[in-house]
Amino acid sequence: MLTRHKKDLSLERSLWRYSSADAGEEIKNTKDLFDFRVSPDEEYLVIHTTPARSDGLFTVIDTKGNTILQLTNSDGGTEQPYDAKLIGWTNDSQFFFYKEGSSVSKVTANTWDKKTFFIAGMEDNGGERFNLDYGLVAHSSIPIEHGIDEEEIETIRKTTYDIYVTHIESGNKRLIAKKQGVNFTLEWLSEVELAIIDDESGEYEIKKIDLNALLLSNDQKG
Repeated sequence: MLTRHKKDLSLERSLWRYSSADAGEEIKNTKDLFDFRVSPDEEYLVIHTTPARSDGLFTVIDTKGNTILQLTNSDGGTEQPYDAKLIGWTNDSQFFFYKEGSSVSKVTANTWDKKTFFIAGMEDNGGERFNLDYGLVAHSSIPIEHGIDEEEIETIRKTTYDIYVTHIESGNKRLIAKKQGVNFTLEWLSEVELAIIDDESGEYEIKKIDLNALLLSNDQKG
């Protein structure tokens, strides 16, 4: 088991490895630790440093703390490192994903090859939900509210928005629903079932995704 520790009252943070056989071992210590993901086979970790860092660094280490790979801001192809977000690993531990703005990067374990895909229509609003094993992302057209005035925010919250599912590698996109307002959450229930949850009432509707149709065409009609 791996966990995150905060040392004393300083800003240092450390990653520790625990097992039933010992009391724990520190494997990484840094002031800049923001997030991390452990591969399901427990061979590797991806560490995301704080968004305020100038290089927007992602680091892959093994469970002994040895550095395997470093991805810098220039590797990610963004001039805004605070846009970066670590998404996670596939269940077979073969790939991990991260996003920067409207782009998603896929990194292959062991070879560490990286491919980056632009997701058309994916606003950087934090509401997207990923289905990594099937290479899908559900997202909406809700714009970011940061930096706009209250009147515009009120308009945003009364507008009807499109909800899409996009196949990350092909870019094929399907419009699956429209929803008024911003108070809803997207959640994958299974490989092909997406729930659209009303945050106020708790009610939800389930959309079943036709994966074959999505892979074969870019028809955006739901």
